[in-house]
Formats: sequence, C-alpha cells, structure tokens
Amino acid sequence: MQLVIDKIKIENFKGTKALEIQFGMNTAIYAQNGVGKTTVADAFYWVLFNKDSAGHAPGSDDFHEKPLDASGNEVHDLETMVELSCRLDDAPFVLKRMQRENWVKKRGQSERTYQGNVSTYWINGVETGANDFHKRISAIADEDTFPMIATMSAFNAADWKKRRAILLSLSGADVDAIMWQKPEYADLHTECEQRGIKVEDIRKVLQDQLRGLRRDADMIPVRIDEASRSIPVVTDEEIRNAEFMVKERTETIEKIDQLIAAEKAGISGGDATQARIIAVNQQMLYMQDDARRLRTMEREKITREIKMREDTAMQYAARLDTIKADLDRRTKERDAAEAEREQLRNEYSVAYSETWDATTISDECPTCGQTLPREQLEVIIAKAKLTFAEEKKAKLERIKKRGQDAAFRVNDACRAIQNLVDGQQQTEEDSTENGKILSGLRDALADLDKQPLPCYDDPHYIELQKEAESLAAGGQQTSGDRIDNLQVERQQAKEVLDKYQAVLLRRDQAEALQRRIEELEAAHREVGDKIAAVEKMIMLAERFITDRCGLLEESINDLFPTLRWKLFNTQINGGITDTCVCLIPCGNSAVTYASSNTASKLHADIEVINVLSRQYGIQLPCFFDNRERVNFVPRTEGQIITLSVSDDEDMRVEIN
Repeated sequence: MQLVIDKIKIENFKGTKALEIQFGMNTAIYAQNGVGKTTVADAFYWVLFNKDSAGHAPGSDDFHEKPLDASGNEVHDLETMVELSCRLDDAPFVLKRMQRENWVKKRGQSERTYQGNVSTYWINGVETGANDFHKRISAIADEDTFPMIATMSAFNAADWKKRRAILLSLSGADVDAIMWQKPEYADLHTECEQRGIKVEDIRKVLQDQLRGLRRDADMIPVRIDEASRSIPVVTDEEIRNAEFMVKERTETIEKIDQLIAAEKAGISGGDATQARIIAVNQQMLYMQDDARRLRTMEREKITREIKMREDTAMQYAARLDTIKADLDRRTKERDAAEAEREQLRNEYSVAYSETWDATTISDECPTCGQTLPREQLEVIIAKAKLTFAEEKKAKLERIKKRGQDAAFRVNDACRAIQNLVDGQQQTEEDSTENGKILSGLRDALADLDKQPLPCYDDPHYIELQKEAESLAAGGQQTSGDRIDNLQVERQQAKEVLDKYQAVLLRRDQAEALQRRIEELEAAHREVGDKIAAVEKMIMLAERFITDRCGLLEESINDLFPTLRWKLFNTQINGGITDTCVCLIPCGNSAVTYASSNTASKLHADIEVINVLSRQYGIQLPCFFDNRERVNFVPRTEGQIITLSVSDDEDMRVEIN
C-alpha cells in the first residue's frame, strides 16, 4: 500500500492564513525560519491524528491549531481547514478536515458563549463521521506505526522498550522452537514444562532455590558440630556395669516393697489372713490407679477442648479484623461511586439543557462571500441541526452509561456492606458464645483437680477398705522399727539405682545424637548433589538464553542491509538484560546511533523507514525537517518531503 500527497491546502492553521502546495515524489521546501515549513507537516498530522508532527495534542502549550494574536490568545470566529489531495495505490484519496467554533447564545443572555470546537471530515468529497474517518486512516497505518514510517528519527527517538518491541515483532523466526530442537537443551525443556514457566523465569527460580540449598549446606556442618560436641562420653565397661546394677537394684527394691507391704499388713509366714490383707490392698491400689488414669484422660480431653476453643477465638478475632478492613474499603468505594453518580447527574442536566443555536450558521458563502441560495442554506441548517442532535444524543448516552456504571458500583458496594455487617454481627455472636464455652471449660479443669478420686465413693472400694481395716485390727501388730529399717534400705537402693540409670540415660543420648549426626551427614551429601544439579541447570539456562539472544538478534539484523541492533546485554554475573541499541557501521567497527554524526543518523533513519515500510507493506510520505543539516539525502522507497532553512522570505517549493 502506498500513500502519496499531491497537494495540500491550508486555511487559518497555526500562523498560516492561506497556503497551497503541490508535491512530487521528492519535494523540497525552502524558507526562512518562522515562515511555516513545519506547519506543513503539522497540518498533515493534524488531519490524520489530531496532533502535530511532534505528537503534541491541540490546546497544549506546544501546539495550537488555531491562529494566535500578539498576546498568545486564540483568534476566534475563524474556520480552520486543511485539505490533503492524495493518491492511495494510485487511486484518488482526498482528505479534508474543517474545524469551526461552537458559539451558543443561552436563553436570557445577550452575549454568545464559546462552547468549544466542532470538526467536520470528508473523504473524497463525502462528509464522514469522525469515527469512520479515523477508522479509514487506521486501515492504512495506526497512530503509533504511522510516525515511525513517515517521520525521520521518529523510531530512534522513541522509548527503547517500544523500539525493541517493534523489532521483535518483525522477526518471523520461531526462535524458541529452533532452540528446543537442540538435544543439549532437552533437560532444560523438561524442567520448564514440569514447572510450567518460561525459560526467562527458570533462572530466577533456580537461583532462589540455589540460595536456599546453599543456606542449608552452610548450616548442616554447624549442626553436626553442635551434635558432636554434645555427645556424652560413656565407656563400654561403664555401660555393662550400669545395666547389671540397674537390674539388680530394681529387683531389690521390689522385694523390699513386698516386705514393707507385708509388715504394714501384719502378715507373718503363710497366714491366710495376712495374705488376704495384701490381696485387698492390692485391689484398692488397682482401683486407685485406674481412677487416676481416667482422671488424666478427662483432664487431657478438657485441655484439648480448651486449646481448640482458644484457636477458634483467635480465628474469630482475625475474621473481625478482616471484616472491619473490608467495611472501610467498601464504604470508601460506595462514597466515591455516589459522588461520581451525583456529578454525572449534574453533567447530564447541563447537557440535556443544551439547545441548537441558529446564529452559528452563516448565510454567506465562505469562499466568495455572497449570500447563499435559500435552498442551500436550508440544507446547511438542517444538516447542522441533525449534527447537533446526534452529538447531543451521543453525549447524553455516554453520560447515562457512566451513570449506570456508577449506580451499579453503588448498589454492589451497598450489598457488600450489608453482607459484611451481617457477617460481623454473626461472628461477634459466635465469638461471644465460644468465649462462654471456653470459660466454662477452664472452670471445669480447675474444679477437676480439686475433686477427690471417684473410686473413693465407689461402694466396692468402700467395702474393700472396711475389710482391710477389719483384717488389720484382728492380726499381729506391725513392728515400726522394722518398717523404718526397710525404708532406709530401700532409699539406699534407690540412690544407687538413680546413679546407674543416669549412666544409661547418657548412653541413650549418645546413641540418639550419633543417629542424628548420620542423618545430617546424609542430608549434607543430598544437598550437595542438589546444588550440583541446580548449578548445572542454571548454566544450561544461561547458555540457552545467550544462544537464543544471538539467534534472535541475527534474525532481526538480517532484515537490515547495514544497521545492526543490540537487543541484549550480558552482565558480569552472566545474567542477560534487555536493551535496544542501534549500531551504525564505521569501517571495521560500529558506533551507536546516539554518538553518530548527523549524516550517519540520517542514513540510519532512512534505512529503518525502508525496512519498516517493507515489513508492514506500507509506503507513506516522509517529512524530513532541518534538511540543511546534511549535504545528501538518500532516497526512500516512498515519497519524501524535505524542509530546509534558506534565505527565502516566501516559501519556495522544488519538485524533483
């Protein structure tokens, strides 16, 4: 697709009152500064994209499409018009834009008020709506692509990320598919697929994993050293002696306990009465032990319930904090939406009250100044009324749609707030109930420890107790002195037992620590193997990224005859960072675009324009301002229009 400008006609645009220029495929415009050379390019872009050639929007400090007076204020009651007579693939393609001021005389006021500007568009003489007009332009090239092809240095002046994205989009090669076909990257491909991430991210993930593994590897020797220094020293002989003494002293204590029990029960020899006393006491002891076991189980059950209720209380507190935060956020959202809805109501009221002002229509011909025929004037008035009505309707619809959206957000926030309030109330009730239950459980646990064992109230236990007392009262009295001697012997045996049990405890500790050391050593070996595997995968990922970067740069550089593009930087640590640097050949080396001379930059700009034109299949008129900076301008594949400073007081146009 090729777009060529044959003629441009300008009226009341910027500082130019009236101007008409014919163009060829190679057109040179000469004039002094301030005559209006750049205005030509600005007018071209204003028609197409409502911006000047530098991308500034109308009304900003950098661009006013309407003429300004000596004080810098816009001159009113003028029609700004630009008409582009072009050829699109050799077919006529005439674009015209006319901007009029909208003055409205409100009811009850004698003075008109300025209500902004209204633009009208034509394509090949047919009036077209703004949306259809811009859609037709976008069908040629969108607003971002157009300047890249139609303006010198526009591409290299853009942000490097945008330039890089454009260059990458030009590469038709599926670089990843080519790289994954190489056998050396099979393991890396499997790793990426298993993790479900791209190769760009696998290195970051592996580096994080490697840092964690190295921390573990550094900590394991410390733990091994701590365990080694904590191992108690116990010899084999000490262990053998301790095992023998523990067994012997345990048996001795059991015999002494039996003798003490017999003496207390008054048993002598094989007397059946004394044997019965022992049996009765043993049954009572069994019942006491069973009661204590049940008491312990009950205590543990209450303790578990207390812990569960305490956890539940914490959950309720956290839930209430979350609900409060959500209430604050939703309330702010509701208030903001209500304020926006109220503002839109005011805007709708103002827009609805707007009426069409017939005084905005002039009965004079803008070209010759003669009074228009009545039929033609009526057509103009009818069209103006229709345009006003359509624009008003569209404006009201936009405001209404925004108002509906704000109302929806208000209702949604209100529903959410009500749900949160209900949830808060229910949570507070549940929390209170849980607190009551928790308090009751704590009281029950305290009361449990104060209560006597239930076996003491058991009728069977009471009968046994009575029987034991009766048997003891009727038997031989126990010798207190003998019981005291037995207890002294038992205490001595217990002291010896505790001494040798401590030796066996140190033995058990030493064995447990040795097992722990063996586990840590095995873990250290395993971590070392994992570190080696991760480091290998990181090196593979870095080599893949480096190779892919080279292949990607090569595929893009193949599109350019002389220019080379550096799209990646290799850091000292081996990492790859994105960049976009244009390199211009200089003998056997290259220089960056930013440090090149003016002529080299010009050649680079034209090469970029030619490549982009071929890739997008578009040839557009190219404006080259400040042409006087270079002696020679290379040809582009499309139309080129140069703007040069000269001594000419009036604009001079040369077509080659």
